Amino acid sequence: MWVLCIFTAGIGVDHGVRQRSLLARDDLPPPQQGCGTPPIEVGVLGGSISWGAELEHRDAQRFSARLAARLHHATVHNRAMPSTGVAFPSFCIDEVLPEPVGVLVVEYNFNDAFGHDKISLNATNTTTEASLAMERLLRDVLLREKPPWLIIILAVCHLKWEKCENMHREVARHYADQDVVFISLERHGVRLPLTPWFNRTHHPTAAGHAEISRLLAAEIQHRVARSTPRPLRIECDKNEQPRFATLHYPSLPHPLLARPSWERAELPWHCLSCSYNSCNDLRPHTTTHFSLARVKSKSYDTDFGGKVGWTATERNSALSFILNSTRRGATVLLSMLCSYENVGSAIVRIRYLAGKAVEGDVLEEEQPWRAVGLRWGLRSSQQCVNLVGAAERDGPLQVELRVTSATTEHGRGLNQVKVFGVYWQ
Repeated sequence: MWVLCIFTAGIGVDHGVRQRSLLARDDLPPPQQGCGTPPIEVGVLGGSISWGAELEHRDAQRFSARLAARLHHATVHNRAMPSTGVAFPSFCIDEVLPEPVGVLVVEYNFNDAFGHDKISLNATNTTTEASLAMERLLRDVLLREKPPWLIIILAVCHLKWEKCENMHREVARHYADQDVVFISLERHGVRLPLTPWFNRTHHPTAAGHAEISRLLAAEIQHRVARSTPRPLRIECDKNEQPRFATLHYPSLPHPLLARPSWERAELPWHCLSCSYNSCNDLRPHTTTHFSLARVKSKSYDTDFGGKVGWTATERNSALSFILNSTRRGATVLLSMLCSYENVGSAIVRIRYLAGKAVEGDVLEEEQPWRAVGLRWGLRSSQQCVNLVGAAERDGPLQVELRVTSATTEHGRGLNQVKVFGVYWQ
């Protein structure tokens, strides 16, 4: 006698107090009456996982491409940046994702779990956990003129699973009334026999990406079909094209986490930053022995050769950036490469300009040099954020960096100093 056993799993996504099944069909509900169903615009933020590291056919196999295929009439903007965690888009969201998307997916992973998104105040002290970066990102997006009608915080955790799994959950729950939900591949996914979700690294397989896309599509379906408490109303514009009507959310709750003394919660951050393969938006005012170079990685160097940044290895190499508009008390940060090997050391400072930044400007006062630490114990190479200082007056200023290490120093490897961006508030 043959016995057929069917095993089912209860799968729930954390919606604060709402729990439901994610076992849903792959397409959206049929078009509504009137002018039809509007196209859905989705933004994806994340690191090397969202970017598609280690996939054989990245553009077709990563979960953002599979999600676009499942939703049929959706546009998906994948703005993932390898070797970064949540901190990168939290400082640069308007530059990274200027589109007014209806759905925002924020993927996080081992970069946050390993603590790479802490802000380095000096060589021995760090503050602000990655969850603060997540809350900064959420609040900035929710304060847009037209915020997303769904924000999905996506945990793709393999190693260090427990810490990674839980680190942003409370932040997601705090903003549940703004339709922020939490999805975990490990917790909510349906694992098929003999179908591994991960390679022997932190990066998912093609099967892992496929399951992520299914989870995301099901969540978006649920939000589109939901009738309460804030149904998505479809209206027709003057050209009889369908669109989602603007939602009116309750006021943002007070921040869950306390901001550090150097950050003003009510003020936006400004950003000059490299993308993965260019630095067109990050142009130094002056350079000495710095040039554009790439960070090599066996996981995702097949197309571009690694992430690009302004790089030097010689002692006393220097570069500077001009910030034309700053306020008194403004915090200035540098995004740089940190690693357990092949990184050198540097000092940074702020200098003040007599007037608007043009050729031949006279530099006035200057702050003392501050040492920045670029080496850590974890066997990983990622973006780190270093504090340069706080502006002591309104007006233009110059951010200066000077390399203090040399290539020939014993045990220091390549000793590169690499700059990816400048952030200020």
